[in-house]
Amino acid sequence: MYIAHGGWKLIRKEVADLFKNTKNPGFCSIIDLLDNFVPAALEVYTIIFKNQYFDEYVNTIFRLWMYMSKCNRKNYNKIMLAFISDVMNWKHIHHPILNLFKFN
Repeated sequence: MYIAHGGWKLIRKEVADLFKNTKNPGFCSIIDLLDNFVPAALEVYTIIFKNQYFDEYVNTIFRLWMYMSKCNRKNYNKIMLAFISDVMNWKHIHHPILNLFKFN
């Protein structure tokens, strides 16, 4: 994924110029994948979670869940949705576990 992302950053402008007027859903999906979801997957743990940006971590998990849901990836879809549900419940009931995620 690192190689794909690095390569994409090198050629993105040229590819975007070539296909700027296309409405092909396949092309748009590939662009969306390379621009949004590959970087999110690369950063979700190594940068966001390790540096204790918990709210950004939850937002990124939500973005990844939307992509997995769109692609009908059932196992990935459910585990991310369960995590998001847990976090929302913990926020609603002011559960102390959130402090562990946010400050440790």
